[in-house]
Amino acid sequence: MSGGPVKPVFINSVELDSFYISEGLNSSCTPSGSGQQAEIGKIIDKYTLQEDVEKQQQEQKQEEEKKRMNWLRGQLKYLDSTEWIFQNKTAFK
Repeated sequence: MSGGPVKPVFINSVELDSFYISEGLNSSCTPSGSGQQAEIGKIIDKYTLQEDVEKQQQEQKQEEEKKRMNWLRGQLKYLDSTEWIFQNKTAFK
């Protein structure tokens, strides 16, 4: 084998079908037609599902962060409203 890159060979579906027939393979092995569409559909579903899952996880993280920030703001408001108690050190003696 030479050291150069391998050139791809492109064939159309008719040539591919005739190859499968000449090799004695059944039609379910052929990537053309509905079999190929089913494989492509599986790949699309896989990546679409993954994107949907990632999107939902990101939205959930954002929602949790928003809730956390609102809780922290509430805590800060409470501390601001009770700050006068801690400024007068004699109040705890």
